Amino acid sequence: MAVLYYFEHIGPRDIFFAIIAASIVILIHKKKKIKYINFFIRHFERPDIKYEGLGALNFLIGSFLTMIIFGFNKDIVTASILILSVGDSISPLIGLKYGKTSIKIFNEKKLIEGTIAGIIFSTLAASVVVPMIHAFIASLFAMVLEAVEFKYRIDDNLSIPLISGVILTLLSLF
Repeated sequence: MAVLYYFEHIGPRDIFFAIIAASIVILIHKKKKIKYINFFIRHFERPDIKYEGLGALNFLIGSFLTMIIFGFNKDIVTASILILSVGDSISPLIGLKYGKTSIKIFNEKKLIEGTIAGIIFSTLAASVVVPMIHAFIASLFAMVLEAVEFKYRIDDNLSIPLISGVILTLLSLF
């Protein structure tokens, strides 16, 4: 999605309609299981998720809000969505495969190896459109805050791109 946004093939209006379409599909799927949707949910949704399809919907909402709030800078929007897409995807994969050390002070379910991998890979992805040091700082903040267990949990598909956008906007002032 970030690449499509960067090259102006999609924009906030497209994502808004995708949010509506995804919401309708999720509601229909809740009443009557849709074969192909069920396949994706079984293979890509976390098993502990309360509402099927919510992760994908929140990804769209987080991307939409990022486009609306930081739309004055295409590079910030693209980098923020890349940090979400790459960092949030790679963290659990590496954490589950190679992780051994839980982050006890933040969240015992998160593994340090996954968080570090998320920081590294999202930095590399975001550095395509923003300076490497900016990509690193934004990735570091987003991935560390994603690992923290707060009393009131905000879905990381919403928080990661917004945190990244704020950090990148602040860094662009210097």
